[in-house]
Amino acid sequence: MRYDVVCIGSGLGGFTAAVRAARAGARVALVEKDDLGGSCLKNRLVPALLLSATAGLHRDFRDAPLGRGTSKCVIDLTAVENRKEKLWQELQNRLYALLERNRIDFYPGFGFVYTNTTVLVKQNGNELYLDTANIILACGSTPAAYIKETGERLAFISPEEAYALTDLPESMLVLGGNAEACSLASTFAELGVAVTLAVPGEFLPGMDRDLVTEMSDILLRQGVTILEGTVLREVRHCPGGWRCCLGEGINMMVTKIVNAHERWPRTTGMGLEALGITLGRRGEVLVNDRMETSVPGIYAVGEVTGTTVGAQGAAYQGEVAADHILGVPGYFDPDIVPLYLFTIPPAGSIGLTTEQAQARGYNVCTGKFAFRDTLGGCLRGHDDGLVKVVADHLTGRILGVHIIGRSASELLVNASLAVHLQVPVEKAYTGAGLVRGTMSEALMEAIADVRGQSIMV
Repeated sequence: MRYDVVCIGSGLGGFTAAVRAARAGARVALVEKDDLGGSCLKNRLVPALLLSATAGLHRDFRDAPLGRGTSKCVIDLTAVENRKEKLWQELQNRLYALLERNRIDFYPGFGFVYTNTTVLVKQNGNELYLDTANIILACGSTPAAYIKETGERLAFISPEEAYALTDLPESMLVLGGNAEACSLASTFAELGVAVTLAVPGEFLPGMDRDLVTEMSDILLRQGVTILEGTVLREVRHCPGGWRCCLGEGINMMVTKIVNAHERWPRTTGMGLEALGITLGRRGEVLVNDRMETSVPGIYAVGEVTGTTVGAQGAAYQGEVAADHILGVPGYFDPDIVPLYLFTIPPAGSIGLTTEQAQARGYNVCTGKFAFRDTLGGCLRGHDDGLVKVVADHLTGRILGVHIIGRSASELLVNASLAVHLQVPVEKAYTGAGLVRGTMSEALMEAIADVRGQSIMV
C-alpha cells in the first residue's frame, strides 16, 4: 500500500504529525513498537503529572491554610500506579478513536527505514513493507546507560522507573540539573523522601536566572540538598542502599539513585546511517528548522533530534514537518516553545530570558510580581513563586514571561499568546480586565511593573 506519510513513533510528535497530515487529505500510516501514544507519554509525562499532582495534594492537606493541617496524610503509591494505568487506558481509547476518525492506519511493531521511500515493520517475526513518499522519525529517546555492579545490580534507575515506584525510598540521589531532575527532586521531597540533587553542569539551563534563584530557594525549603558542580565518581552497593562518592570529600548513603542527567536519542538499529542520514555525536538526527534531515523526504521530530523541547515542542515540530510535506510554509521557532517543570509549585517559561534578550541586542526592561502579594495567593496559601516579564524598552514588546507558582500552567497559556503575537505591555495590561482575588493578578501586575505602573508594588 502506498502512503503519503509514514510516521515512526506515536508520541506527541509523531501522533500530531500524523493527524495534521491526515486532516489535510494525506494517506497516513503510524508505526509504534510500544503502546499507542509512545513510551514517553505513558512512562514519563502521565506519571510525572499524576505524581506531582499527588504531591501537591499532600502538601495542601499538610499545610491546610483554611483549616487544620495534618501530618498524618499517607501516600499509597500502589494506588497512584493503579490510577495511572486507568488514566492511560482512557487516553489510549481516545487515541485509537482519533486514528479511526482521521483514517490513519496503525501498525504495531518496530519501524526500520529500509529505503528513503520504504518502511519495514517487524513484529513477532513477521515483516511488512510500507511504501511512502515521506517518512517522519519520532522515535523519542532512551535513558542513558546504567552503571552495573558485580552480580548485575543496577546502581541507577531511570526517571521512568522512579515514577513507577510502589514504595517510597527513605532517601534518593537525583543526578542532573534539568527540568526533569528538578521535577523529580521536588515531587519526592514533598512526599517525604530525603532528596539530594547533584548538578554536574549548569542548573536549569535556558531558564531565566531570577527564576533559577527562586527555584533553588523553593527546593531548599522543601528539604532538597543541592550540590552544584558535582559529579558522581564512585558508587558501591551496601546493605540497605548505595554508598556514593561525589568528589570533594562528599560521601553519602542513599536508597535510590535516579539518573535524570542524560538521555540518548533512539536511533540504534533503524538503518539511518546506511541511508546517509546525518547523525550527531550522540546519535541524534540532525535537522533544519523545517525538520528535514539530510535525506530528502525524511523528517525527524522530538527527542530523536537531540532537543529538549518537551512534549509540547515535539508536537509543534510534528506540525511543522507535516506542513512542509503538505506545502504549507512555516518553520520551527524554539523561542515560542514553553519550558515547563512539574515541581511543587510548578514553573513555566516562554520566550526569551533576560540574558538571551540582552545577547540579541534588546534594551531590556523587566517587571516582577510575587504571588504572596496577590489576594488569591494569600487566601489559598499558594504564596510561593513569582511572575517575571521581559520586554523591549523601546517598543514595549513582550519578549518572555517566566513563572513559578501554583497557577503557572494556566497563566503560561496567556503568556504564550502575548509572546507569540508580539504584544506590547501597554496593550497587554488593562486594569478593567484584571480579576482581583485570583492568581492572575500576578501576571497583570508584573506586566504593569515593566513600565513602573503596578498598583500593588
